[in-house]
Amino acid sequence: MKLQKRNAFTLIELLVVIAIIAILIALLLPAVQQAREAARRTECKNKLKQWGLGLHNYHDNYQTFPPGTMGLNNSSTNPCNNHPWSVRVLPFVDQAPLYNTFNFSLYYNDTSGSPTNQSRRDEKFPLMHCPSARTRDRKPSNQAEGWTIHYYGIAGPKGVRPAPLTGNWPRKNGNSLTSNHGNHSTSGILFRQSNVAIRDITDGTTNTFLLGEISSKPTGSNSYRAWIQGASNGTDGFASYACKNLKDGIGPSGWDSGNADRLFNDVDFGSNHTGGAHFLMADGSVRFISENINFATYQAAGSRDDGLTLQINE
Repeated sequence: MKLQKRNAFTLIELLVVIAIIAILIALLLPAVQQAREAARRTECKNKLKQWGLGLHNYHDNYQTFPPGTMGLNNSSTNPCNNHPWSVRVLPFVDQAPLYNTFNFSLYYNDTSGSPTNQSRRDEKFPLMHCPSARTRDRKPSNQAEGWTIHYYGIAGPKGVRPAPLTGNWPRKNGNSLTSNHGNHSTSGILFRQSNVAIRDITDGTTNTFLLGEISSKPTGSNSYRAWIQGASNGTDGFASYACKNLKDGIGPSGWDSGNADRLFNDVDFGSNHTGGAHFLMADGSVRFISENINFATYQAAGSRDDGLTLQINE
């Protein structure tokens, strides 16, 4: 009987095929990751767009945007729920059932009744989180804090105003720049006990920030808090949980307790998207703002009535 020769791969041929497959996978994975991030970035942009529609519907009903935060002191004679803009807009972003579970005559962390205001911090809904943010940043490491949110009101710029303007940007409580948590600008649209209408945005709604993204990995102390929290109180040293100043440029978020250059109300806007972060403009449009934006332009975009001419490039 004549034996037939069997065709087979040699070891060298097999190694070459494996090497080619590995190279193809190495080339393909970045493209897949980029496509996934592009999808996440689009989803994040759409979430801010939905918040914008909700804020404008709120404005249509009440002829003003909601207070960025409430910060009155809680007492038997002066009860205040201290909830932020995000809670007040719930009925306008298809979350009316959740909104109806709050007791607005009580403080945000009150434990009276059932369900309690405090327990609402463990509720979440799709518009709260940037999909590119780390899962563990969506709920602070201290689980008692509840779920956070990645979209914050912009109180306004903080610090020295650029030429031709003079002096400092206006602040909530006098001239203190470092009062405990950093004070609060009043030049923007959403700040503590704000009451700003579209007519007050004299710089134009297309040129003025309304919300910004804070979804990057925290640096220093954990800068995230429960989404139901507005402001800690009504004194000069209040902490703002839902609105932040524009003190520094776009970058990693975080604060360091006791560091006058890294205060809680000055946490930077930033994201896990490469190169910048999303911002909702007062006209309802959403722009991706580069982390390399001119700082004076960036701050001016956070002010509603400075009169400066802007050229905001995405």
